Amino acid sequence: MIIRFAFLSVAMAAAVPAFGQLHLITGSPTPNYLNGFESALLRVGADGGVARIATLVSEESGTEWIGTSEDWRKAVLLPRDGGLYDRVVVVDFDKAVVVKDCRAGGPRPFTYNEWLWDSPTKGHLLAEYIGGEKPGNRVVVGMLLDPDIPCDKTFTNPDKGDIRYVLASGTAGVSDVDRGPNMRVWISSDGKVMYSFLDGSVYFDFQIPSAMMDGISRPASVVAVSSRALFAINLCDFSDPEKGRLLVLRRADNTWHRVPVNTGQLGLVRGFGTFLAIVDYQRKSDKMPGSAGSAEWRTKDSVTGPDMKSRFDNDDFGYAYPGRLYLYDAAAERTYTILTNQGDSEILLVEDNVVYYRASDRLYSAPITKTGLGAAKLLATSDLIRDAHWAFIKR
Repeated sequence: MIIRFAFLSVAMAAAVPAFGQLHLITGSPTPNYLNGFESALLRVGADGGVARIATLVSEESGTEWIGTSEDWRKAVLLPRDGGLYDRVVVVDFDKAVVVKDCRAGGPRPFTYNEWLWDSPTKGHLLAEYIGGEKPGNRVVVGMLLDPDIPCDKTFTNPDKGDIRYVLASGTAGVSDVDRGPNMRVWISSDGKVMYSFLDGSVYFDFQIPSAMMDGISRPASVVAVSSRALFAINLCDFSDPEKGRLLVLRRADNTWHRVPVNTGQLGLVRGFGTFLAIVDYQRKSDKMPGSAGSAEWRTKDSVTGPDMKSRFDNDDFGYAYPGRLYLYDAAAERTYTILTNQGDSEILLVEDNVVYYRASDRLYSAPITKTGLGAAKLLATSDLIRDAHWAFIKR
């Protein structure tokens, strides 16, 4: 069942959660910029004020990658640090502070991928697929994220087979602001999902039903979200990449479902427990020549993010963002629609049946009820919110 709900009016009352403090993480680890951006930790007050409480990665260092896990309640940031790529910063959601900041002890060779793995033997770790010492060679290296393990004992060589236990929260932001999981997988003729390393493939512990693959002759697939609750995969056909579908494995009962979202693109997907949040975007056309809300876009780079007008106007792939967000509840198999009429908008958090989302420089919340989404509430307005792409509640 699809429930459509447009926010035509907004209650102008702050409503930060009473049981904890709402925090935001800023930063734009976009791959199209040679110079990285700063990442900062913000706190939203009950009065609607937004306070900057810590710098996580400086502007001078620049942010290369950010990965978060709702399951672990942690964020992992990789600074660029002049091309060294050897530092890892861990933020604990329940403490709202950096609990680990380690260096590998020297510059890393070229990094092809970064992932968070819930390894059954190593525990919580950051895994990186990097260039080896010999040309054409690649190896998997890791860092243990447990803050109780000292930095000189934190780096390890994980078993690449543990990629089956990858955790991915999805892609944040819009218009290529965040690289997301960046994890292309292959699907065999019998529906088995695999990741291919140079020296062999690793199969995941599940299989996509043939009915979900109907009409796909040459599958192209990317992991969108992987958590303890859900595994979501973007699937399209090489012969017609514009017609994709989003498939989700509900781990509670091991059943597959096709998300009933009507959008031309399905690349911007995030996971929050049993919910999937999706940003609608389409190929530019006569009907949709540009993205919505251009009057509000920032026209120059800031410390924490890029010039969004240039990002939207010069989109390399010719996409338009109409200002429409989808929220799919995999447990109830129900879809909600949020109309922001602002292309620069995204869902930041879903927790305790409340959805938190950003539209330009404004932060909103809305309750999720059995009959639909309740009235939206404006929590805060601040220029800092423009680059806030992650949120958590300190408990």
